[in-house]
Amino acid sequence: MYEHTRSVVDVPVVHMKAEAMDFKKELDAVWACASLLHVPGTQQKNVLVLIGEALKPGGICYCSWKYGDEERTDNGRHFTDYTEQSLGGLLNSMGIFKVMNRWITDDVRINKDQKWINVIIKKIVKIVIQSDESRYDLLWERVENMDFRALMNTTEYDFLRTNERLGDRIMLLGLGGSYAYGTNNEGSDIDFRGVTLMLPSDLLGLTEFEQYEDDKTDTVIYGFNKLVKLLLECNPNTCEMLGLDEEQYLIKSKLGQELVDNSGLFLSKRAIKSFGGYAGAQLRRLQNAIARDTLPQTDREKHILKSVMNALDDFNRRYAGKENGSIRLYIDRAENPKLDTEIFVDADYKHFPLRDYTNLWGTMRTVVRDYDKIGKRNKKKDDNHLNKHAMHLIRLFMMAIDILEKGEIRTHRKDDLPILLAIRRGDYMLTDGTFSTEFYEMLEEYEYKLDEAAVRTVLPDNPDMEKVEAFVEHINRYAVTGE
Repeated sequence: MYEHTRSVVDVPVVHMKAEAMDFKKELDAVWACASLLHVPGTQQKNVLVLIGEALKPGGICYCSWKYGDEERTDNGRHFTDYTEQSLGGLLNSMGIFKVMNRWITDDVRINKDQKWINVIIKKIVKIVIQSDESRYDLLWERVENMDFRALMNTTEYDFLRTNERLGDRIMLLGLGGSYAYGTNNEGSDIDFRGVTLMLPSDLLGLTEFEQYEDDKTDTVIYGFNKLVKLLLECNPNTCEMLGLDEEQYLIKSKLGQELVDNSGLFLSKRAIKSFGGYAGAQLRRLQNAIARDTLPQTDREKHILKSVMNALDDFNRRYAGKENGSIRLYIDRAENPKLDTEIFVDADYKHFPLRDYTNLWGTMRTVVRDYDKIGKRNKKKDDNHLNKHAMHLIRLFMMAIDILEKGEIRTHRKDDLPILLAIRRGDYMLTDGTFSTEFYEMLEEYEYKLDEAAVRTVLPDNPDMEKVEAFVEHINRYAVTGE
């Protein structure tokens, strides 16, 4: 083949093993027909990376392997076989190719009862993110080109097909987290979020079901009734599931489409508290982490006290006006020789539920323990987390304002990526680990916008429960009868 090629083309021809390729963005296309199947399975990914490096951005590659799930030696020749699932998982794990086409063919040779798997893949264009907002138009190409459906069909996700509560009972399954928002980076986890129909025994019998979680794949699938309860409170994590772009849904049944179409049933002024509460939690994480690292010990102790009081806010509401006793937290001169000042507590309780008492002290212990981690942090890792918290803080305000002003859930923040990604990569963090004046001015502006949207919104104070109940009955009736 090498000699024949030299005789018919007027370009340099090189004879080498695939593992020895050393081209850098030089090739428009690669034709690897029945060749990569001879590369050992442990080297397949490395060779595909070399092909990706050899291709120009947007370059095309055709590859084929024998269909199967074996790795074997036949007459002294090595063979690595692939199925749709195993090949899809391999390509998706790399994140550098988009699968343009994939098909199965029969062997054209006489007396060969063999099937082949063929793919055409395209090298994904990666854009270097800069401050020029015009460069953000293609930011989402890598995400759009990732074959999430191929990933979903790998053996790692077999539970989606084999679990009795899932399978064809799944109403919706889509992207979650950073991939849903568009704010993912190279280290982002892939999360799937979904909702499934209740079993008849959940509705008519004694079984109960809230959600299915697979920790290995970061997949969470809510039972329909649990999802409805969360949506009625405008829970941000569940509202996001109804605001994905069409291509971000991996499964959408007819009933799933009805759920998306009726998302407005669940929107109300409760979003002010729910999204504002989540944003407040993100802000406290920022403030707490910055305080641990930058404040003098005396001021840090004041901040710990404030954080403890915030954490006990729910406890104080539950026991307001009751005569079980009292607790007083205050700062005084330290008895600990390593501190200047420290927090003290005076507590006097009678006939107090033991479990609530344990929760009370556990909450305070957790806050203090987190602060005491100072000096033990991985700065680069923790700075990344702080920037992520700061980004989500602003994103939550953006989503809440959309809900209140437009009555719509918009999870994928494509138009807002320039500012969100700038926050995530640390453009607003100073060298001492605090955030710039510009960031806090931005935060103040979004807080003002949310307050204004809360005043002007036409959303009801609470959802129309008569309409919600009718919709829930419709879905659950189908779950029981199939009609």
